[in-house]
Amino acid sequence: MKIAFFNYLKLENGGGAERFISNASTGLKKRYPELKISVITYESVNNISQLKNTLKEYDVVYSRHDLREAIILKFLIRYKNLKKVIFGFHTSIYFGLPKNWLFPLLKFLYGFLNYKFLLNKAVRFHVVNSFAEIELKRIFKDKDIQKIYNPFDFEIYEKQSSLASFWQAEGASRISKKLIDSGQARVTRLLWVGRLIREKGADDLIKLIRDINSTKEAEKIIWMIAGVGKLENEIKILTREFDNVKYLGYLNNQNLAQIYKQNDLFLSTSRWESFPYTFLEAQTFGLPIIAFDVHGCNEIVKNGVNGYLVNSIDKYKDKILYLVRNQNIVIKKKYIKKFIRKLVNIEEIYKKLYELLQ
Repeated sequence: MKIAFFNYLKLENGGGAERFISNASTGLKKRYPELKISVITYESVNNISQLKNTLKEYDVVYSRHDLREAIILKFLIRYKNLKKVIFGFHTSIYFGLPKNWLFPLLKFLYGFLNYKFLLNKAVRFHVVNSFAEIELKRIFKDKDIQKIYNPFDFEIYEKQSSLASFWQAEGASRISKKLIDSGQARVTRLLWVGRLIREKGADDLIKLIRDINSTKEAEKIIWMIAGVGKLENEIKILTREFDNVKYLGYLNNQNLAQIYKQNDLFLSTSRWESFPYTFLEAQTFGLPIIAFDVHGCNEIVKNGVNGYLVNSIDKYKDKILYLVRNQNIVIKKKYIKKFIRKLVNIEEIYKKLYELLQ
C-alpha cells in the first residue's frame, strides 16, 4: 500500500502537525515495512499539475485539515483524482479568546459550513482530542471519525538529556542560585515553553510573574522561560526587573530535554490546544503540569493525577503559591512518568494509525 502524507510546508518549518507527520511516517515504516510511505509538500514539486500527478499514484493521501491544504485538494487536485483522502485535525477547531481582528476571520474561514463543503469527500477524519471528536461527530454525522493520540517515544526523548546540567552550564539567577548553594531554601523551578504569543497565554504568564514576584514567596521561585515570539521583549524586560526570571530564548530538542530535567513544575497558559507535545516532553521527566482546563490540555492533564487544572488566572496564581508553600504534596515524578507512558502508549498508537490508513 502506498501512502502519502501531504503537508503544504516543509516539515522543518512547521509545528505540531508537521512533527506528527515526521514521527508517524518514520514510526510506521519501521513497524510496517510493507507500507510505502512518502511525505509530499507543495515545495517539493514544481507546480499543481505535478502535485496532482504525484498524489494520484497513492492509495491513501493523509492531509492536515488546515484551510490551505483543504482548498488545494478540493479545487486544484480534486477529490475525484484521488483514491482515498484522510484529514488529520492537529490544530484546534475552535478559536476563542484572545479577541482581535484576526479571530472573527478565522472563525468564518474555519466555520463548519465552509468545512463541510471543503472536507465532504474525505473518507475518514483523524482527531487527537475528545473535544474535536465530539464536535466533528455532531457536524459530520456520516463520517468515520477516529481519536488517536500523537505517537511519542518517551525513551528516545529522555536519552536526549545528557548528564551535563544546563543549570550548571548557564548558571541560575544570582539570588536564587545563592539560595540553592547555601541550602537556606528549597527553590521551586517553574518552566514555561512555547511561542511567546497571546494564543499561548504569554500575556497571562507575564501577569503571573509580576503578581507572584510581589509576594514573599518570590525568593523561593525561579522562572525559566523558553521560546520566541511577539511578546519576547516583554519577557526580556522581566529579566531586568527580577533576578529570579531566566529567559532562555529558542532551544533545540536536546537542550530542552536538559531543561525539563532540571525543573520542578511545568506551566502552560494556553487558551486552547490540540495535543501539546510540550506536555509529553515535560512529563517524560515527570514534571507536574499546571494548565487551564481547556480542550487539548485536559486531554493529557488529569487533575490531581499528573497535574493541576485551573479555570482562571487568579486560581492559577493561587495554585502556584500553594504548591510553592507546600512542596511536600506536589505529585511525585515517578508516578507521573508511569501515568503518561500508559496514557500515550506508543505501540498501541501505531497499531491504530496503521488501521486508520487501511
